[in-house]
Amino acid sequence: MWWAGFITKFNPTGCSLEFSTYFAEVWSRGIEMDIDSYHNVFITGEVLGGIPTTPNAYDPTPNGATDAFVSVLNSNGSNLIYSTYLGGSYYDWGNAIKVDSEGFIYVVGGTYGYGVQNNFPTTPGAISTTPRGVGDAFLSVLLIDDEPPFFLSDNTSKIGTTGDDFTFSVKVEDNLSGVKMVYVEYWFGNGSHINSSLMRRDNETWNYTFEIPWNCSVPLHYFFVAVDMENNIGKTPVKIVEIRDNDLPIITPVNFPTHLTTGEEYNFTVNTTDNIGVYGVWFEYWYGGGDHINVSMLHIDKTLWSSVIRIEDTVEDLFCIVRANDTSNNWAEFKTYRFNVEDNDAPTFLSDNTEREGYTGDRFVFSVEVSDNVEVYGVWVDYWYEGGIHINSSMMYTAENLWSYTIKVEDTLNRLYYRFHANDTSGNWIITEVTEVRIYDNDPPVFIWNSTPLHPTTGDPFEFKISVVDNVEVEGVWVEFWYGEGTHTNISMEGAGGDLWEARIIVEDTAEPLLYIFHAKDISGNWNSSGIGEISVIDNDMPVIRTDRTPRVAYTGDLFTFQVEIGENVGMQWVCAIVSWLDPPESRNVSLEDVGGGVWAGTILVPEDSVEPFTYLIMGEDVGGNKVPSFEKRVNVVDNDPPTLLPGEMEVFATTGDDYHFVAEARDNIELRGVYVEYWYGDGKHTNLTLTPGAGDVWTRDIKVANTTDTLYYIFHACDSRGNWNLSSGNITVIDNDPPTFGKDWTPTESYSGESFAFSVAVRDNVEVEAVYVEYWFGSGEHKNASMRGDSHNYTLTITIPEGDASRLTYVFHAVDTSGN
Repeated sequence: MWWAGFITKFNPTGCSLEFSTYFAEVWSRGIEMDIDSYHNVFITGEVLGGIPTTPNAYDPTPNGATDAFVSVLNSNGSNLIYSTYLGGSYYDWGNAIKVDSEGFIYVVGGTYGYGVQNNFPTTPGAISTTPRGVGDAFLSVLLIDDEPPFFLSDNTSKIGTTGDDFTFSVKVEDNLSGVKMVYVEYWFGNGSHINSSLMRRDNETWNYTFEIPWNCSVPLHYFFVAVDMENNIGKTPVKIVEIRDNDLPIITPVNFPTHLTTGEEYNFTVNTTDNIGVYGVWFEYWYGGGDHINVSMLHIDKTLWSSVIRIEDTVEDLFCIVRANDTSNNWAEFKTYRFNVEDNDAPTFLSDNTEREGYTGDRFVFSVEVSDNVEVYGVWVDYWYEGGIHINSSMMYTAENLWSYTIKVEDTLNRLYYRFHANDTSGNWIITEVTEVRIYDNDPPVFIWNSTPLHPTTGDPFEFKISVVDNVEVEGVWVEFWYGEGTHTNISMEGAGGDLWEARIIVEDTAEPLLYIFHAKDISGNWNSSGIGEISVIDNDMPVIRTDRTPRVAYTGDLFTFQVEIGENVGMQWVCAIVSWLDPPESRNVSLEDVGGGVWAGTILVPEDSVEPFTYLIMGEDVGGNKVPSFEKRVNVVDNDPPTLLPGEMEVFATTGDDYHFVAEARDNIELRGVYVEYWYGDGKHTNLTLTPGAGDVWTRDIKVANTTDTLYYIFHACDSRGNWNLSSGNITVIDNDPPTFGKDWTPTESYSGESFAFSVAVRDNVEVEAVYVEYWFGSGEHKNASMRGDSHNYTLTITIPEGDASRLTYVFHAVDTSGN
């Protein structure tokens, strides 16, 4: 140790030491000191290291070669209140120190950092936060907070009540850093401790509220703990809160009678509970304004308490109150109950003097004799007409036990029913059986007001309305109606309230007037009828195109039919189709005719020489002037007309091996694409050739006629630009006009009598050789004609030359084909 710092305090006379102590383990020296109002000692200086520091030190570790330091000892030197290093990375020392009345410590010193970047601590906003030279002076200000928060006042109530909120409330302050948190630790009796944080209400006040258990019967213990921002902790002593039971017992009736009659015993039972304990339950009762009786109720089971009383012979009302108190002497009172005590003996009917017949509009007297064991309070007659409303009327007391009531019989044929009701002063009632009185009536119903509308419209609902009254009751109202000279219909009308009767119909689709008569009958069978009413029917229903059956495709040169089904309630005046072409522009109105069943149709002839589409619009009007709504529609035109095709001027015969000239005449409404000929012989192969157009509508083609006599069949085919085809067929007789031809004659030029002689010749035909003959004769002798046999194209005949005949043999060959050539 190079230097050893020390602190020494003398008494005021300087003749003895108050305290004296070393301060550092390594080289250190004190430069300056100060003392506050509590005689705490504040020192600063320079230290190499090893001074003690406190937990709340600004810098608890050395920083450079040397550091300034600030240390505070208490007045007797027994405790190091605060100690901290203060410096950068090289040399730092404290030269002077002062403390003010608010606890701020002011330190002045120097710092040296030659060749080294000095990092002496500075604060934001300081005059100079960076070194100015090799050495600099510094001024630092520190504030030491080692005092715990202190409690200003405990505002917590000293009494708590069961089941209610209880608030811990305390005022806390701190000398410097401020209160960080306050909590309360509390417990009931010897129960578990609970820690809860208080909420800050303002700068000083902290609160925490909880609910005291409803069944608590032990004291509440608690103390507060407060912590400041430097974690200094303050704590209050334990306090005790008295817990009082202020909750009343709860009384609930369980078995109270609902009806009391004199002389009977009744059980009154209540359910009584308390948060702590029920001490007792009492039942207090009295009659009218009489004396009160208070009895203790019997505890019969857990929370049930009961009392049994006998009802006295009086009709005074019974009143009762139930009261209960708990072990804390909290009293509860259930509301006052009031019970009617009844006399249950009813009055007696002696005789019914009422007549059994009545007449509408006349007076009718109900009369009855009644008595009671005590006193008759009143008699009523309940009377009504069959199906009607009951009327209950109080009767007049006219003589001893005799009661009467007079009415005027209503205008009704319904039977009159009645029964008497009587009660005594105790409210006991008696009712007689229902008695029947027969009522008679002969007045018919009367029509009061006809409110039927004046303008019915076709297809719509229409209501007949008539007000009808009767002195008794209208049984029914009917309306008889018809259109023009049509069939009459009679329907029943419905009552619509009061005197009004209504009947609803759907107005027919007609322009004829609507005529009607009302008929009314009362329940006595009396009838009345009104005069005839007449109102005009208005057609307000637009015709509707239900179905447009018009095709969407038309064909050239054909008839095109517009056909629509129109729904119309009365009748149509006219229907037409407006037809329009664009190229060339043209419009045409086509009148449509009614073809039955609501269908209207009309026809146009589609131009045969154009496939231009056209549009149409259906229009019409009914007899009521209502128009037909329609939309424009398009019709495409398709060429379905095949070309016209006829054979031209042709030979009816063709000859084998010669040319034959096919000629056809063809034309088309739009455009002809080509003409073809299909031909064949007999059942032979068909050949198709294209014809060549000639002048006008003529198409031609030449063929070489085959060597056959089979019929030449042909079909002309013509096709237009839309692919429509037409056919024209025929047949030509083929004539073989070519004779057979002879080839080589192999017959010998010499013959010998008595020997065989063979005629031999080659014969051919373009079609077929039918037969070959040889005509021969000797000299001037008889000519013979013999058929020759053929083998392929060679024909032969062998004869024998007569013996001894030396005449010259002459011959001629004859050949015929199948056509007779």
